[in-house]
Amino acid sequence: MEEVSGASTVLITGASGGIGLELARLFASDGHRLLIVGRDPGRLAEAATELAGLGALSVSAFETDLEKAEAAENLYARLLRENARVDVLVNNAAFGSYGLFAESEPEAALRMIQLNIASLVHLTRLLLPAMISAGAGSVVNIGSGAGFVPGPFFAIYHATKAFVLSFSESLAQELKSTGVRVTLVCPGPTKTGFQARAGIGALAGTADARVVALSGYRAWKRGRKLVITGASHHAGILLSRMVPRSILPGIMERRYLREAARASAAES
Repeated sequence: MEEVSGASTVLITGASGGIGLELARLFASDGHRLLIVGRDPGRLAEAATELAGLGALSVSAFETDLEKAEAAENLYARLLRENARVDVLVNNAAFGSYGLFAESEPEAALRMIQLNIASLVHLTRLLLPAMISAGAGSVVNIGSGAGFVPGPFFAIYHATKAFVLSFSESLAQELKSTGVRVTLVCPGPTKTGFQARAGIGALAGTADARVVALSGYRAWKRGRKLVITGASHHAGILLSRMVPRSILPGIMERRYLREAARASAAES
């Protein structure tokens, strides 16, 4: 498949930190126009200044909280007002939360579903028709290895990433003759703010966010539909597919209990 070339206008959600910011740096260094989305105005402004200095043709920042139901629609309306055409949509914003589902805050679970699924779907649906009309464009979804397995103590997060996996694969098939590409990036544990917000320490085998972003960026340029970052992570997912589905939840439960105990011991 032919590599992506030329300058594009790239919208990245969750672009003020972690994998989103690292991806933005890569797009900026290649001279693309950037539309960065985040909910922290200070961090967003810092990112915009840095990205402009890295060689981006232009950088526009959009303070938006995609955990709110109306956020995607409002962001799209602002893009229309500013005549901002989006060639590449990077759906990166997401969060997880560790703990027993029955003891979790109902509102937190709904915010996670809104951000990880609903806003991703809504924004994709709003921006996709213009790409199809142009016969070119890309959707890059940042999924997770969590989407391939169940996740006791991360039940909602794993379920949302399973949705992103299925949605991305289905969308790629629907768009195969349109000129619009879909790339799904599935990292394992990565050094970002995810663990702190999730309420668990750094997981074993945690990768550097820039390494993950570079793997995803290269996959996008080459038009790949799926990239699982990291050789050991890839091997783990392949192994999980050989294990009977009935015992996977128990395996993942023991893993997360070990990680939680290790994090607790490290803090004490």
